[in-house]
Amino acid sequence: MKAQQQVLTPILITLILISIVGSVYLWGIPLIQKNRGIANLQRSEEWIKDLNSKIKSVANTEGREQISINIPGTVIFNETEGSISLKMKTHGTIYSVGGRIYFVRNESEEGTLGKDEPELLYAETREIDGKYLTTYTLKYRKLNSPEAGYPSYKINLTGSTGLARQEHDIVIEYGGVIPNENLMTTIVKIKIV
Repeated sequence: MKAQQQVLTPILITLILISIVGSVYLWGIPLIQKNRGIANLQRSEEWIKDLNSKIKSVANTEGREQISINIPGTVIFNETEGSISLKMKTHGTIYSVGGRIYFVRNESEEGTLGKDEPELLYAETREIDGKYLTTYTLKYRKLNSPEAGYPSYKINLTGSTGLARQEHDIVIEYGGVIPNENLMTTIVKIKIV
């Protein structure tokens, strides 16, 4: 009888440990994935804000900048829309599903010079197959002069439409100004390398 107890005790302890580890694994992995997704979204938000700062800096200083795509997801430049998007799938989200979250004060398609920022920067999240697809979009709007007789201003993104993932860079280059009586357009060239 004593020999049976000596054999049975380690087997029972092993089975209990396996079931505890299995339970922790089943409950823990989804939480780890959700937290990793949330951390990636926070990094992505900072990345797209940094990209915006670099574009505005190039437009204002007639310079050249480069930014590395060091986040998981897909970056898409659409010349037709004059926008840059970042798409990312995660297990968790920090944004409301089905809504649009703006990172600027005035959300309209046109703003006021000296009062509003030139960018429209927002995030949209959809639920797809138990995961969340978040799309960050950056584009620029026309800023109208508050005084009559002065032109409006706009940053226009140009370049070849394309997409890239991690380990690529985006080159941002000043392309000149197109003067017009009513609208001064600053050209910023976008190149994915």
